[in-house]
Amino acid sequence: MAPPIDRGPDSRRIRSLIPTTAAILSLAGAAWISIAAFHIAGGARHCLARSDDGPAPIDGLWDLRIFAFYTTGSGYKNTSRWYFHGLLVVGAPGGREVYNWSPRRLRFDRLQRPDIFIHNVRAACEP
Repeated sequence: MAPPIDRGPDSRRIRSLIPTTAAILSLAGAAWISIAAFHIAGGARHCLARSDDGPAPIDGLWDLRIFAFYTTGSGYKNTSRWYFHGLLVVGAPGGREVYNWSPRRLRFDRLQRPDIFIHNVRAACEP
């Protein structure tokens, strides 16, 4: 039987680089989401809600990580499950505006007709 090949410390560094990079990018995503929300709100009161079985307000920066601020569900509604990746609700002068986070484009997209959904997306959180 041949002795095991010693790949040395470089191999261990390379293997640890992938999860380390993913963790850094996920945390950087939290900063990106926060900055995008502040930019869209433009000084107006706003709040963020994450996707669960229903809307749930964000408790802290940890909930804004890229790997946490999305849903695996597809479509607008799958039985009683919430589909939005993450919501930004802005208290605008003309009423609440609602935006859905797009993980593919790394931006918030405004919901043009938020009243058509079964859940009241404007009430996802209180700005």
